[in-house]
Amino acid sequence: FTRLLRTQLPSGKIITHAPPDSKVVKDSGYFNNLALMKDNIDFLLPQFYNGPVKLKENGFDGTAKKLFTDLQGTPDAKLFDAKQLVIGVCNGDCIDGYGLPDPTSTPHSVVTIVDQLNAFVCPNGGIFLYSLNLGTLEQPIAFDANGWGNAAKTGHLDTCTTAEPAVPTQAPV
Repeated sequence: FTRLLRTQLPSGKIITHAPPDSKVVKDSGYFNNLALMKDNIDFLLPQFYNGPVKLKENGFDGTAKKLFTDLQGTPDAKLFDAKQLVIGVCNGDCIDGYGLPDPTSTPHSVVTIVDQLNAFVCPNGGIFLYSLNLGTLEQPIAFDANGWGNAAKTGHLDTCTTAEPAVPTQAPV
């Protein structure tokens, strides 16, 4: 379907996939399909909420970092550039949601997640915020007055340098 969609869309349109973190485990069926479709996907937005990866509890440096690395592939079998990978966090009532009004009160705040991501690979695709029953089309939730905007206002979402991302290497067998 993704290949067909690419051929049917006008030039300049983007295609994204936003799979749950449980689907992007290396060598899973979905992961293997991503490898086949990578040239037709502009951005991959793994949802690091509602699944096994617990950003709020473990930060980016835990399981999320491994999945992120796997999604980049190896030097011999590249998958997605780090700039194509956008980390999904939930600011609502998800299994691993930060909730409102204070998303910075958890051990691994969104600011911490962004800092860890930027320290690992820079530039990267950044983060997206999933909102569950917290806003309307007329009043978007991302970076609202309940604390989510503080990360942007203090510059934490712009701490990435222009250095090229590290190429993941495979450990010797």
